Parts: sequence; C-alpha cells; structure tokens
Amino acid sequence: KMWNSRWSSVASMRHDEIDVNWGAGFPPPVNERVRFADGSFYQWPQLKWSFNNIEEVVPTRSVWSGPGAAIDMPTESVNLDELRIESAEGKLVPFADMLALADTDAFAVLHRGKLVYESYFGFAGAHRRHLLMSCNKSMVGVISECLIANDIMDDAAMVPSYVPELARSAWADATVRQLLDMSIGMDYHEDYLDAASDTWRFIRSTGMIPTAPGEVEGVCEFLPTIGKAGEHGTAF
Repeated sequence: KMWNSRWSSVASMRHDEIDVNWGAGFPPPVNERVRFADGSFYQWPQLKWSFNNIEEVVPTRSVWSGPGAAIDMPTESVNLDELRIESAEGKLVPFADMLALADTDAFAVLHRGKLVYESYFGFAGAHRRHLLMSCNKSMVGVISECLIANDIMDDAAMVPSYVPELARSAWADATVRQLLDMSIGMDYHEDYLDAASDTWRFIRSTGMIPTAPGEVEGVCEFLPTIGKAGEHGTAF
C-alpha cells in the first residue's frame, strides 16, 4: 500500500487538512508502504488508513446481509454545530472540533429509531467497513441477550457447556452471565505497553498483528491457556 510521507505530521492536523490522496505511483517508495508483516499498519499515522481498509491488510470474510437494508433507517437531520463539549482542560470546544481532537473517523447518532447525525473524516466513508475492536463485545452481548430472552441460551449454564474447549481454562467454572458481565477471574496480564503481556499475545493470536516466533497461532489455541485467578463475579 502507498503512503504519503506528509502524514508524518498528521498528529497536528485537523480532519480537513488530512491528505487522503495517498495512492500515487507504482511501486510506492519503501517508506510509504503500509504492511502487515512489519506491523506498520498498526502504527501511527498509518492506522488512520488501515483501520478503514482492514480487509486489505488481514484476512477477513464479508458476510452478506441479504437484499436491501436490514431495517428501515429513517433520517431526521439535527444540527450539532452549536453544541459545545467541555474538554479535559475545562474549555468549551465546538462539537466538530472535539471530533477532530479525538481523531474520529466516523460518527453517527441514532435517536428514537432515526438517524439524526452522520459524518465521516479522513479515509472513512459510508461505503467502508471500519475496524470495530471492542464494539464487537456489545454486538455479541446483544445477540446473547436475545438468545437468553427467547430461552435458547441459559445464562446460568457453565461456559464449557457451550464451548467445551474451555473446560480446563479460567472459564471452566464460570457462568454465561458472569462472562457477559465481564466478571471472569483470569490470570491475565493486560498491559498495552508490554509486548510480552497477555493482551498482546491475544491480539497476535487473533491475526491482528504478526505472530511472534514460537507462539500459538490461533485464538482457539490461545484461550485455553488462560488460567483462573480469584473468584468469578466479584469484580468487573
């Protein structure tokens, strides 16, 4: 992938100053490429592009949702330009500027079944599938609660009754409810500044960044290695 060297100063740029015409010339210079193998796609500022084009970097599968929209999404535009947000420094910042300060790629507001605000910045767009990260947990959680409400899933059941591969892991004696409440007692070191931490081991196992030599290569192999620490259901 091609990358514009002017992005070296992107951290100080506003959204409307970002140069999205980064694809020029072939082959691109070595220092302007975004790659998976060297981890550059997960570095700043390259991730501003890769998070909006993740399927160009790592293996993904697009799932067809069927013909037409899943649900009718009526729109009712609301002007948020007059809205002021208090910053960490105690200053009132215009809404659009706050989105820029947060390096927002896309922002949407749903209110009472209507789409009242939608905007995209940089490489983002309504036609792109942005990296979701922890938003996946919310989606899986909602689906699980629907299954529970319809008596298809039992939230009092032990996790291994649904995922037997976790029978000798931290989840061996945990209930589905404790899992959904994110209150599992795990021997898990979460430190994003330590490349050897369990967090980075997990991310590597999912295929999101290159695997280190000698590590398990899949999430199905990684999860059973997590042991229990403490009691379930006592802390978030």
